[in-house]
Amino acid sequence: RTGVWSDWREDALAADGMAAWMPANHIEWAIQVFLPSNAFATSDGGESKDKWAVYVSARVQRKGQGEGSAFGSGIYDTKRKHFGTERNVAVAETAENEYRFYKIAETSLDPNCYIWVAPTKNAENVEGIWVDRIVLVREDAPKTAAKLAP
Repeated sequence: RTGVWSDWREDALAADGMAAWMPANHIEWAIQVFLPSNAFATSDGGESKDKWAVYVSARVQRKGQGEGSAFGSGIYDTKRKHFGTERNVAVAETAENEYRFYKIAETSLDPNCYIWVAPTKNAENVEGIWVDRIVLVREDAPKTAAKLAP
């Protein structure tokens, strides 16, 4: 529900000045990124079995003692009704009000999958979660000099 579980807001720290925002008082998968149907097609029209590293660029507005989990993220397969890899990011892993890339998974993806991000109902220690980008990197892609959080 826009404005309740999440919102699209201006954010000077985001790459393009806008980011998805969620309050920390719920556990809804309020940010969902559905993958385009042609994203994983092979040249012969089949589905690719390539492995992908999935990263979420997020920042966490901390408060309180900074304990517990800040947010969770994962992959859900709608066709198989299967929860793929999930990761909870601890408040202690986050940088105060600074975007970091968090590796969520290394997995095969197909058009039936979507990537989700959700708060973990830790409003005592987290004010809000901002998501700037979700990045997919093919595992056999050329390596770059960019540093990503583990």
